[in-house]
Amino acid sequence: MKISVVIPCYNSEKSIAEVVSLTKDELLKLGYEYEFILVNDYSRDNTFNEIKNICAKDYNVKGINLSKNFGQRKAIFAGLSYTTGNLILCMDDDLQTHPSQISLLIDKLNEGFDIVYATYKEKKHSFIRNLGSKFMRFSVRVLSQTPKNFRMSSFWIAKKFVIDNMITYKGPYPNLIRSFLGSTSSFGFVQVKHFDRKYGTSNYSFKALIRLWTSVLDTSVVPLRFATYIGVISSFIGILSAFLLIIRKIINPDIALGWTSTISLLLILFGIILFILGIMGEYIGKIYMSVCDYPQYIIRDKINVNIKN
Repeated sequence: MKISVVIPCYNSEKSIAEVVSLTKDELLKLGYEYEFILVNDYSRDNTFNEIKNICAKDYNVKGINLSKNFGQRKAIFAGLSYTTGNLILCMDDDLQTHPSQISLLIDKLNEGFDIVYATYKEKKHSFIRNLGSKFMRFSVRVLSQTPKNFRMSSFWIAKKFVIDNMITYKGPYPNLIRSFLGSTSSFGFVQVKHFDRKYGTSNYSFKALIRLWTSVLDTSVVPLRFATYIGVISSFIGILSAFLLIIRKIINPDIALGWTSTISLLLILFGIILFILGIMGEYIGKIYMSVCDYPQYIIRDKINVNIKN
């Protein structure tokens, strides 16, 4: 039984060797063969040089170097395409998803689940990051119509058939949640410990979190329906307001209609219109990119990929 470990790497030159070493020791202790697929998502430090050194010492470690920063989701999909194990484990490169917790995921998977997500009682992130994560989970639950207890994370393990189905998608906007939900309904969740970051700081800026949230649009047409509801409600409010103004004018002809209320109403309505157009633009833009057959990612270099292990 072999486990393929996929790790998207970004600015992790100080931690990636330790992550691989600890994970390797843990898998061997549990009696599994292993392979690693380390995907460098155009790091600004010497992460890929560190990956080269790791690959030179162990042919069971594959290195993938992307040509630019494509984002975590696409880096994960790039790594999944080169997995050969019976089970696929995905984890972070910063030791916060710690190798010591892998056995908990495997034990839960052996209960008969196809995918097991790690969940955390407490995350060692900043308040803003944790708040963003909660909002992201709520958005995914509403838009993807997942069960209320569905808890996604970047630390998960899945059976090979699930991954084989996922990587058949060749469009420019891969989505892990959508792919998992389309492959199986057998999900397990196990609580693990979330560790403090040992090196550096989080690479997730507020802008990155916003971009991650907009990716939820890939999973559902609910935002379009939501935009329709907003349009109907705002139109109803506008008609009701006009009717009330007419009634007031009939009752008291001396009432002067104010510019302030008119401008406020216009600003609100135009804001709603622009919001709806923004949502539609996101969908149209992604349709255009899909029709043009833009690639999910572009690989600059590969290491140990063609070596049988």
